[in-house]
Amino acid sequence: MPPCWPGKPPVITIAHVSDTHLGRREFPLHTEPDPHFVGRISPVREVDLRRAFARCIDIAIAENVDLFLHTGDLFDGPNPTFLTIGFAMDQFARLGAAGIPSLLISGNHSCPLVRDRGHVLALLRHVPLLTVVTEESALVRYMELDLQVLAIPHWAVQEDAIQEPSELLRVNLVAAHAAVDGDPRYLSFWEPSERTLMLGSTVASYDYVALGHYHSFECVDGVDGASIYYAGAPERVVCKREFDDGERGFALVRIDAAAPAGTRTEVVLVPSGSRSVVDLGVVDGANAGVEVVLGRIRFLAEGQDLAGCIVKLVVVNLSEDTHFALTDKRLAEALPGVIVWAETRTLPAETAVDGVAADRSEGAIRAELRKIVDGLSVSTGEKEWLLRHAQLYLNEEVRDAAALITPS
Repeated sequence: MPPCWPGKPPVITIAHVSDTHLGRREFPLHTEPDPHFVGRISPVREVDLRRAFARCIDIAIAENVDLFLHTGDLFDGPNPTFLTIGFAMDQFARLGAAGIPSLLISGNHSCPLVRDRGHVLALLRHVPLLTVVTEESALVRYMELDLQVLAIPHWAVQEDAIQEPSELLRVNLVAAHAAVDGDPRYLSFWEPSERTLMLGSTVASYDYVALGHYHSFECVDGVDGASIYYAGAPERVVCKREFDDGERGFALVRIDAAAPAGTRTEVVLVPSGSRSVVDLGVVDGANAGVEVVLGRIRFLAEGQDLAGCIVKLVVVNLSEDTHFALTDKRLAEALPGVIVWAETRTLPAETAVDGVAADRSEGAIRAELRKIVDGLSVSTGEKEWLLRHAQLYLNEEVRDAAALITPS
């Protein structure tokens, strides 16, 4: 079938990247020579995040995409180092040198607490072929592609932010950094600045809705016929929810402008080669000093090829003394060449707060959970969803505690 618009490419290819969190530092004891800055030794995980973003750029250039779209949280905070800013500008400049236009919107992590201070992303407006949207929603048009993007940065997110386009071009997109209203899966619950976006019937007018904020690649259930995706993060940002969510990368989007509505958009995950994660499970620290606990950790790791991996484990039933002695340095020494992410828990005994003993029985925890959820300002359906999933998590923790691995 010939293209509907003479002189325009019949298929538009877009690299949808998000949540790169450049500048974040994790596990500072693990360092390596920095491949991006000669003579500098940097934390391994800081390098991982930069390397993953550079891979996204590499692939986008190799694929000769028509548009590179970044949906927020380019930086991990509003005050990245000059090295981090320079690295980001260099990467977008590579796209410009290849003739690929880029669009970047701000996410909650990159926004300053006080608007009068200005936005760090404004510096990137000096990069050729890069459009940056930081405050108000903007309709960005690429007339050579007959394509337009409704760009909704973090500060502009409202529940009804996605409006019907006043004029349809050949290809119509939305780019936003937000959680989806009414679906707690996409909320972090520990970021007070995050905002939610309502996916109403207007999204059906767009060929693709590109979202950022949620760190896993996922198609969002929304309006019939609408293609709504979180690109995920190219590299994990270490926190509990990010260890078992599958491959990391970015979304490669192909839109066939000549195809019928509802069948024009194809989206695939392109892996970015994120660092592997291995879950070693639960270690019982009951009646054990730090040397014994470290021995039990080494026992679990024995025979496994863990070199270069992030290893997750949970250590429970620790005494206060052992808990304080089980430092990141001791964990790194126990498993050399491995990044150890350990969640440590002291003995689940009664503790006194202001002279009052706290009941930590399972029944008391479930009752407190119900009390907390009932106090949330969300709908009844959302409360039930949260309670159900929190109780499933609690059940899993109880099963783990009942099946602790204690090597002899």
